[in-house]
Amino acid sequence: MGWSHSSEKATPQCKGEGPSLMISDMLTSEWGQLQHGDKCVSQFAALHEIMLTAGKNQDGYFSALDLLKHVEHSINIFEDKTNGFTTGLFMFDNAPSHQKQAPDALSAWKMPKRPHQNWTHHKDGPHMWNSTFNSQSQEFYYCDDHPTMPGWFKGMETIFREWNLWPATGLNAQCEGFKCFYFHWPFLYANQSAHFISAYVQGLTGGKAAWANHQYHGHHTLPPSMILKVKEALRKD
Repeated sequence: MGWSHSSEKATPQCKGEGPSLMISDMLTSEWGQLQHGDKCVSQFAALHEIMLTAGKNQDGYFSALDLLKHVEHSINIFEDKTNGFTTGLFMFDNAPSHQKQAPDALSAWKMPKRPHQNWTHHKDGPHMWNSTFNSQSQEFYYCDDHPTMPGWFKGMETIFREWNLWPATGLNAQCEGFKCFYFHWPFLYANQSAHFISAYVQGLTGGKAAWANHQYHGHHTLPPSMILKVKEALRKD
């Protein structure tokens, strides 16, 4: 990795096997790297230039919890640098680890229309926190001493009715015919086919290729390290 002039053209290079270099840092338009004195974000012990072999069957991934620790450390550095007199705006891309919500965050995803005894947004998760409408708080769950539904989720209809927003004609929980095309199935098939083609090209056949594809779910081609794992496993057998 290096710097090049904007007029230079990039030459495509084959992706090689090896650890993925993961660097977690905060950059600012005015100061460059976010730092204050001898404190800088990349010196955060748990996140300093993380190097790992990313993957489900490898070293895992940089998680949302890691990101939260990083942001907390970044805010502390920002507060020290500005003496608490400046408001900072931290911006992130839409990577999955940046989209995680609190376990009890509000969400209408798969919310039932009717009251439900055990419904939570996440299986065995906590109750969602209260919502706010017209500056007034609203609980989504009945109180624990409710005579017939203690602690139950109220359901969307009841939530609307409590604000007199439920129309006389009623509402569907979702639009009629709301069926999306499962576009990911063709992509999964294409990706798996590419894996098998890569395995065949590198000398694997039949069950060997199937075993390698079961172990590796990354890019379209099997890395040389995976081929070596297959051959080592066969030698042990």
